[in-house]
Amino acid sequence: MKHYIEVRIEGKNIYRFLKRLNQAKINLYHIRYHGINQAYIKILKEDYEKIQDLKTIYDIKITNWYGIEKGKKIIFKYRFFLLFFLFGLALFIFLSHIVFDVEVVHNDKKLRLLLQEELKKYGISKYHFKKNYDEINKIKKEILYRYRNNIEWLEIKEVGVKYVVRVEERIISKEKEKRPIQNIVSKHNAIILSIDAEEGEIIKNINDYVKPGDVIISGEILLNDKIQKRVSAKGKVYGEVWYKTTVEYPLFYQEQKITGKTKKGWSLSLLNKRIELFSFSPFRHKKIFSKPILKSNLLPISLNYERQKELLIIEEALTKEEALEKAISYARDKIQKSLLEKEKIIDIKKLKVDQNNSKIIVELFVTVYQQIGMEKKIEEIKKDVRDH
Repeated sequence: MKHYIEVRIEGKNIYRFLKRLNQAKINLYHIRYHGINQAYIKILKEDYEKIQDLKTIYDIKITNWYGIEKGKKIIFKYRFFLLFFLFGLALFIFLSHIVFDVEVVHNDKKLRLLLQEELKKYGISKYHFKKNYDEINKIKKEILYRYRNNIEWLEIKEVGVKYVVRVEERIISKEKEKRPIQNIVSKHNAIILSIDAEEGEIIKNINDYVKPGDVIISGEILLNDKIQKRVSAKGKVYGEVWYKTTVEYPLFYQEQKITGKTKKGWSLSLLNKRIELFSFSPFRHKKIFSKPILKSNLLPISLNYERQKELLIIEEALTKEEALEKAISYARDKIQKSLLEKEKIIDIKKLKVDQNNSKIIVELFVTVYQQIGMEKKIEEIKKDVRDH
């Protein structure tokens, strides 16, 4: 195969020099003139030394390569990039065959732990190689047979670099438990706002004031002041409940918030330094969860798999009024999180506000719409009465 190059010639009377090359039987495959003192010619690579011997006062330089030679030059020029790319590609292929997480989807924690332990025995766990289709089917059949009294259905699905395991528990019908004879009583000092009785006799009214232990829905059904039958009272009672709470809030406020943006990536730990790999748009502030994948026992170096969460840093100096507003908002959020479904805050009032150095102290009176009914066995209630 012939190898061609492009050569730039500079000097006086280019035409005479090209004529000399022609006389020396050097083939000129293409000529481009730039003015009268410069020309570009395409020649065979082996003729370059001949031109050097003939150049005399002319300046000659290779400006381009053609064919395989050009490919070699490009490879040599970008050799480090190509090596890095090939290493990254090989690492990616290798890591794509490794399991980084096994997620068992079910509400029962005991069943999830049972399956995780079983799957580990078959090599389905973090940082193990993935199984092929036939192996997965065989593992499923063996687990289903072994736990045929506990598991109705099982699916092991590969999703990216993790396995998602879905399971359906086998339900063995149990005899319905017999409910105890009980009342629904108040567990707070409150004013009743709502009564929803499924079973039992309502003996309190809306807007009645009740104390802890007062019966609201009775399990004893009366007729002409005589007990006709006893049932297990059932229902929900909501009332207006009151609380006092004290909140402290700083005048200089600093907070770290997780924005919700996450990344998965790789880093190299060398001595006490951390070097991110393939990170083209890193988070400015972040929380890092790192696990070493490859680690040397001889050198302080490791390759780590990382999960990063973006952090937003908030800093602000507050006036007393601003801090008071934020303190009330903080108390509202904290109380609301402790409430159950349908429960809510009715009102919050300031009772007292003090300032101590760099913080304010606020005493609040909180009114809450809250479930106040609780179940209590009738035998327990009668025993409480005899004790008193």
